[in-house]
Amino acid sequence: MTTPAPDDDCSESRLDLSELEQNPCKGAAPHFFAQDQNLKFKNVWQINDASYGLQVSIASGNWSNSPDQNHVVGNMFRFNMTAGSHASAKFTLMKDGQPAVDVDILFTLLDLDQGPDTKQWADISDVLAYQKGAQVTFKGNSDVTHSFEKTKMPNAADNPEDAMKLDEVQLDSAVAVMTNYAFSLKFGVNGSDPNGRQLYFAGPSALRPSFSNEAYEWAG
Repeated sequence: MTTPAPDDDCSESRLDLSELEQNPCKGAAPHFFAQDQNLKFKNVWQINDASYGLQVSIASGNWSNSPDQNHVVGNMFRFNMTAGSHASAKFTLMKDGQPAVDVDILFTLLDLDQGPDTKQWADISDVLAYQKGAQVTFKGNSDVTHSFEKTKMPNAADNPEDAMKLDEVQLDSAVAVMTNYAFSLKFGVNGSDPNGRQLYFAGPSALRPSFSNEAYEWAG
């Protein structure tokens, strides 16, 4: 399945995470994270001769089971997580070294799975609208965050290679949100699995190539 990206007349930025400038998430296990450790991407969105970057500030403890797997895949970024762990991240769209306060973001989580002994979950702040895969459960929302988790077992080979080319199983495990230029994400893996689990960050996807070019309901 291939879904073309829309024209750049939309109100939200649609992130391309293929150009990684800084990656503190790759190293020898076990890996620990401090508040000042940032993932940095450049040229994540370009429009009207302006180029935007993305900074992801990661906090939380020892959560990466195989940090050598924490790297760019196409225009996505992949994390490997130790079961029984969680992390917190602050995403900020940047322009000329400053937060791009006038722009919203289209952000997709891919490969949100449940294994024999594990279940992945994600809490996303400042959600304006969302669309989820058929096997992802919306657990509810507070004044700040929307919570999602996977409720059914995945296929054994469901890791995506291209966010715009997702099969039915990969679509079922995805969540796309329209959110603010700066938002927070908490994500984790409940249970136990010696191999850990994968999670992918992306912009537009076959699940949701755009919010502004199509009708949608605002998140409640």
